[in-house]
Amino acid sequence: MKQSTSTLYLNWKRFEPISWFTCYYYFFGTPPKSSKSEVSLVGDSDGMLALAYYDFFPARMNEMIAINNAVKRQVSEKFNVGDRPKRSHEALNYKD
Repeated sequence: MKQSTSTLYLNWKRFEPISWFTCYYYFFGTPPKSSKSEVSLVGDSDGMLALAYYDFFPARMNEMIAINNAVKRQVSEKFNVGDRPKRSHEALNYKD
């Protein structure tokens, strides 16, 4: 069954545990696809793990969206949560 905010809310109201797993790119979604976890999390550490940046900061929002979409294609029945890049809410001009 495809997860949604409604199904997650019902689980929470019934005091049922909700399990999460972290995916960093498309192939990380393969084992969790067959698991019983409800939520996949695509974190900002993808900047280091999938994009080979030396730190979290260089990761951009468009890169995170692309990675999140790749994971979502692999685990489409899970509720997908994409994390914003670290400090993306700040007005910051990052210099390489």
